Amino acid sequence: MSAIDPNFNGRVSLHLLSRAVCSAQGVQRDRAKESAERKQQHQTKISTTYSESLPVDVVKVDWQARSLCDFERAVANFRKQQRDLLASHHELPH
Repeated sequence: MSAIDPNFNGRVSLHLLSRAVCSAQGVQRDRAKESAERKQQHQTKISTTYSESLPVDVVKVDWQARSLCDFERAVANFRKQQRDLLASHHELPH
């Protein structure tokens, strides 16, 4: 209220009221933008990892790889990922 009625006499300055409303709208826009950015980051994380509790990137094995080397690299990534998952669950064979 001190921004709208600086003298506390019951008279509201239209100019100051306009500034206060614009400021409040700016804060609201900033919060909405931050929320949208957090949601986008969460969606990106979900689409590139298996879950939040498993920090392992998704590995896709292309069955029609352009070369045998590409296929073998993808399979090696997949096997490493499987070892990492087993290690995170303490299930590695001895």
